[in-house]
Amino acid sequence: MGTETIIALKDASEGLMYPSETDEPFDVIAWPAGPADARTAVAENGRMTPGAKVEVEDAEAFFSGLMDDPGFKKLKEVVERELSSPVAVRVGDVRIDVYLIGRTPTGAWAGLHTRSVET
Repeated sequence: MGTETIIALKDASEGLMYPSETDEPFDVIAWPAGPADARTAVAENGRMTPGAKVEVEDAEAFFSGLMDDPGFKKLKEVVERELSSPVAVRVGDVRIDVYLIGRTPTGAWAGLHTRSVET
């Protein structure tokens, strides 16, 4: 499933907090290759209730506003190096599950999960 990718993501996200009304840490995720797109991968493997609001944005949009922090610069470099076509899938309305995922070289899905509170 890309052990090197998982280790690189874990190391790059260590100690980073995703800024929102409640800053949250990142968890590394690794899912099987099955689904054809990121939204379906999250629906099958993540937290997504039927009818939940879902937004998909590219990695550039996810990282915009975070590039003043050297830790997020490093994380962006690792994500772009380790994952093909990374995107952020945001699920929910106020308490939002955020998945930054892409394909590993083996075709599996991997990335990071965090939460954002936006009232």
